[in-house]
Amino acid sequence: MRQRSKFASILTVLFLVTCAGIVSAAGLQDNRSLEEKTSRPIQEVQQQNLEESAKGIVTDYFNAIIKEGDAGGVTPLVAFSLGKVDISDSANIKVSVDLKYKDDNMELPSVDYSVVRVDDKYQVQKQVCIFDAIPGSPTKGTASCSKIFKHENGLMTVPGRK
Repeated sequence: MRQRSKFASILTVLFLVTCAGIVSAAGLQDNRSLEEKTSRPIQEVQQQNLEESAKGIVTDYFNAIIKEGDAGGVTPLVAFSLGKVDISDSANIKVSVDLKYKDDNMELPSVDYSVVRVDDKYQVQKQVCIFDAIPGSPTKGTASCSKIFKHENGLMTVPGRK
């Protein structure tokens, strides 16, 4: 009987240690936005070539999006390539990006993404882009992009839309 009690005690301890490990791991989850996760400190960016740093930040951002895959029913991004970089305003660096989505045979126009200073870091500024692929549309093959703003109540909105 004593051996069963000892065995039960050991199992209980192992169970509690396992539960504590799971709770600890869950507490370590990174709740930062994708923009924050792929940001770089201002000092690091300023010590390197500004153009190459901006390209690196945008590359990290889009690689993370590709790694996420099909997020929320949105057609997943499968590839991207970087174009020209405009560093004329070091607080708002523009990087031209060509995007390729899964099962999309249409050639999409390049879209400019901004790498901006936020607090003590540079990060990609989130935006929503809508590509017109409607056959016969006079604007077919164009993109319309808007910056996303976060309100205090946590809702994300696009300027000019309710």
